Amino acid sequence: MEISYKLLHLWKAAVLRFLGRQYIKHLHAIVYNILVVNSGLKPSFLFDFGLPKAQDVYLFVENLVQIGAVQENLRIARVSDDIFIINLPVLCQHFAHILNSSSDNATTVRIIDVSEKLHKPQLASSKTQDSFYKSLSSIYEELKVQCQTTGAVVCLNVDKGICVTALFGILLGYPSVYWFSEESVGNCLALVPLCVYRLHVDANCLHVADQQSLCVISFSIPQCLNATCLPTVNSWFDEVKKAVKSKELFASVTLDKLIETLPAVAL
Repeated sequence: MEISYKLLHLWKAAVLRFLGRQYIKHLHAIVYNILVVNSGLKPSFLFDFGLPKAQDVYLFVENLVQIGAVQENLRIARVSDDIFIINLPVLCQHFAHILNSSSDNATTVRIIDVSEKLHKPQLASSKTQDSFYKSLSSIYEELKVQCQTTGAVVCLNVDKGICVTALFGILLGYPSVYWFSEESVGNCLALVPLCVYRLHVDANCLHVADQQSLCVISFSIPQCLNATCLPTVNSWFDEVKKAVKSKELFASVTLDKLIETLPAVAL
């Protein structure tokens, strides 16, 4: 599927009208990420370009639906002050898959404990995972109710004490997420070698001559846990490739890995 110059111009006009001129420099990133969510390659997209109002983003997406650029499945969700563009049916299916897998002792997603008190990252304990999945179950029930409604901005009420960083990783469809305890001020990732994975989609479908691909998903795993988490990552990427092949929205998709060691990691 190619996006014509005419349709890309309509995207630009929608950004100018509902979000403002300051977002034009992010046009291609906005288009790609929304198309990836629209196609179901990932369940949601954190709209972290500046600080738009949720209502403005909602009107922007509604306009995209009206011009035929995206499906009606796309909704706006707020988690505190953060805004997500979500594919509601895909997100519900994603939550159901995670929760069903957790009850079957499968590994749809890896939860990595990076609490500040630890000497090094480790897989979260069973107790931690059970508590986290319980919070996810509450959010899932809320999402199922939203599936029966239309319009309006979805405000997700998260349990007190839930690790928002881990929740965001789930919302974004990562196969591995970071978790840390409530009392942690920081984390234990400083100077820890990280395997950074970046999912790129072929940008030729947008006629962007100077940009061959765009990163639409990026996550990391401590190198010391990479071998343990790799089967989960590979299974996740296999599903992504199947989705790309069936949708034919993008010409290709690649998953790159590099090693980074940073003096501090903000989550």
